[in-house]
This record gives sequence, structure tokens and C-alpha cells, in this order.
Amino acid sequence: MKRTRPTTGQSRWRRSSEFRLIAVKAIRRWNRLRETAPKCGARRKHDGEPCQNLPLANGRCRFHGGLTPRGDQWHKPQLPSSPEKLRRKLADRERKAKKRAARLARMTPEERKQHERWHRTHKPGSAEARAAQRIRRKQDVEARWLIEKLQKASAKSKEAPKREVGQAGLGRRKKPVSGGLRAPAEAPAVVDIFS
Repeated sequence: MKRTRPTTGQSRWRRSSEFRLIAVKAIRRWNRLRETAPKCGARRKHDGEPCQNLPLANGRCRFHGGLTPRGDQWHKPQLPSSPEKLRRKLADRERKAKKRAARLARMTPEERKQHERWHRTHKPGSAEARAAQRIRRKQDVEARWLIEKLQKASAKSKEAPKREVGQAGLGRRKKPVSGGLRAPAEAPAVVDIFS
């Protein structure tokens, strides 16, 4: 025979039809409000549609970055107000710092150089500062490309055949031009139309 526990007044209330009617009304009211409330709007991975979860303070739900700190504070550790959580967080940070120091100690000089180069190019900062750095890096690459192009062009022009300057200022080529063309034997006569 199955034994049942004695029910308290609270559990009897929760199972009553009156309580269920109140709960159903509350859920329906909440669902109506949820329909009109603003949504997260981030693109979902599984179907690409906008996320329908309710947003947090920064406009995204907890799954799409709503818990991430905003602005210039995004890369700084957020310390909790509870002493127990704070103790755990500080212990985690200390453990991670020791792990990072051990990893850096194991690196070869080449790996360390590559690691430091990566950290120089990936500095934390505000979104505007990082966007400005990206634009600056892109402009630097384009400028380097243009400088190399100009240097190649000037090197080609130095290699081009030099001309001898005649009496009238017209020159004769010393070497034939590439492509099978040959320079004329004599410079054409210049007619002075102003005399």
C-alpha cells in the first residue's frame, strides 16, 4: 500500500482550482505583455531568424551578450558584491594568472615573440578606439602597397634607356625600345614658327 505524505495548507492551496485559475490568468497576461515587449533581435544560429528573448540592459538577451559589460569597461573584470562570490572570483583570477605565467615560461623565444606580437595588435579598448585602429592598420597596408608600387616604377624608369640631347632639344635613344621598335637614325628638324 502506497503511503502519502500529509499535505500542508500551502500545498493544498497550490493544487486548488482557484490557485490554478489565478496562475492561468497571470501567465496569459504575461504572454500578452511579452508579445509587445522589445526583443533581443540577435540572429539565431539554428534558423537565422531574430531572437525572441527579452533583452537585458544593453539590448541583448543573456544568450547573446546581455551579461557582457558595456563601453570602455568590457575587458575589465567585474567584481561581484557578495563576499563569497568575490572570494571565488579572486581565487579564479589568481589560478588563471599562475597558469598563464607557467605557459609563458614554457614558450620558446620564437613562440614568445609571436605571442607578444599578437598582444601588441590586439589591445583592449573602447569599440571606437578599436575601430579606429582597424582603419589605421588598413590604411597602413594600402600605403605600404602604394610605396612599393612607386619604388618599383621608379626603379623601372631608372632602367629605361637614356636619351642624348641634340641641338634642338630633341633626343636620340641609345638603345632600341623594347617590343622590336628601333629609334630613328637622326632627330627630325625643328621649324621655328615664331621667327
